[in-house]
Amino acid sequence: MAGGFPAGGSEVQKLLRNFTDIFRRLRELETPTGTQTGSLVAQVQAALVNINATVTAAITALSYTRAEIDSKVASPGPIAPTTVTASDTITAGGVLTADAGMSSLDVRNRLLSSSYVSVYADSSGRLGYVPSSLNVKTVTGAYTANLEDWLEIEPQFFYYNDDETQTPRVGFIAEWVNTHFPEFVVHDEVEGRVGTFPAGIHYEFMIAGMQSAFQQYVSESRAHIQALETRVTNLGG
Repeated sequence: MAGGFPAGGSEVQKLLRNFTDIFRRLRELETPTGTQTGSLVAQVQAALVNINATVTAAITALSYTRAEIDSKVASPGPIAPTTVTASDTITAGGVLTADAGMSSLDVRNRLLSSSYVSVYADSSGRLGYVPSSLNVKTVTGAYTANLEDWLEIEPQFFYYNDDETQTPRVGFIAEWVNTHFPEFVVHDEVEGRVGTFPAGIHYEFMIAGMQSAFQQYVSESRAHIQALETRVTNLGG
């Protein structure tokens, strides 16, 4: 029978109806019932609660409290990145510490023509100046230098060991000065050695010592000249 169902067509129709019924039931199963919808809502709410708890925990872990922020502002500690650039003035109410040193890029271009002082660093690295006013000093006596000791120390040409250009410089050697004038020498610790050793020279102290030596030389010269004049006078008489 051309163009129609083959023999047993009723069975095929029945099979098609069964497939149609199965498809219908599958669609019903896929459509949530009231119970299924309620369960789905409960699951979504539970998931939202879990997400909220996760987000809250993450914010807490990655955020600072007001007290922690105040503490960080008062004492920042290490800052990342290690290089921090500021385009304006930085003011510190306490001690500013720089473990690797401090640089001033404009210092060679800044001319100080008045009210300037020499800046020194103590053994802890703190910077300051040393005043010379009688208001901050208690005089205990005159300093007297031995002129012969001054003649024992000689200025030297030298260059610093870490100076690759070996630029010639003129100055004194701390160990040699220490032999005659330890009061002019800066003593410091040396790695791997016990105690303190001559490390530098207070050249500003040496000026006072040289003045004393000069005064001694002038005094002795005047006395010698006076003695010669007296001798000449006696010879002439």
